[in-house]
Amino acid sequence: MESLSPLQQVQRYQEQVHQQERLLRSNMAVIYDHKAAEAKRLSDALLMLDTSRIVARGYAIIQKNETVIESSQDIKKKDQLTILMRDGQVQVEVKDVKDKKFEENLADLEAIVQKLENGDVALEEAIAEFQKGMKLSKDLQKTLDQAEKTLVKVMQADGTETDME
Repeated sequence: MESLSPLQQVQRYQEQVHQQERLLRSNMAVIYDHKAAEAKRLSDALLMLDTSRIVARGYAIIQKNETVIESSQDIKKKDQLTILMRDGQVQVEVKDVKDKKFEENLADLEAIVQKLENGDVALEEAIAEFQKGMKLSKDLQKTLDQAEKTLVKVMQADGTETDME
């Protein structure tokens, strides 16, 4: 092995440093591109959830006291509501409220899960269906929790409740 002159050693180290710098820049470019794509994806997802864009696609938003209504359970007869639509808003008074039965909501949840399992859904629709499904799941679980609490108690002859053994 031949020994290198000090100048040759410096040149070799310079080449190593330049090579490492090129690798560093290349790796950083890949990381940047990945992060930029992720930021774009998240930004697009947020835009899909923008209420003004949702209304522009033909949906309506129902509010009670300037708060968005998520469920018919949040509405009572004679409530004053505002319906926001693409071309304006409407003030209404609730005449009647009919809630879905547990079994109907469960069937809706099963249909959403099936639809998403099939996978042939646009991203925007998949996001909306997922949110709807999560809300249904939460409501169904709340109903089951209430039912369980009711079933655990037994009425005594004098009208008092006792826990079932």
